[in-house]
Amino acid sequence: MQQVDPALTIVPVDHIRKPEDDEEEEEESSEEEEEVDLPPGPISSEHCTVGGPGFVGGSAKSSISFYVTAKDETGKRIRDGGAYVTATVNPGRVARAGGAELVFADIRDNSDGTYTATYTVEARGDYESSGARCQQ
Repeated sequence: MQQVDPALTIVPVDHIRKPEDDEEEEEESSEEEEEVDLPPGPISSEHCTVGGPGFVGGSAKSSISFYVTAKDETGKRIRDGGAYVTATVNPGRVARAGGAELVFADIRDNSDGTYTATYTVEARGDYESSGARCQQ
């Protein structure tokens, strides 16, 4: 008969945990934590993003549009409309020489956390969007 050391615990093989099991369990628990979808916080102008063709350029005397996406202070997208958004387009040196003035974009709320800013510049030249100001 075989002697067993009393300080030794015998565990069936299917109950032995391998180091890889611990890593998998940590990954699963972190995935579970990621699945918790907290609602976004209040809108933050500094974190809103702007893009689209009208943000890069356009033609004088034509309607040009760009998009503003509302985000909170952590950069999480806000998916509800209703924010107060403003956007301006500033003429550069060449455009000012051609008589251009500051342009205020018309803003349309798309009711999904995005806003469409549409503007028209009267003179050819360089322009710069001031971005967008967003607030609840």
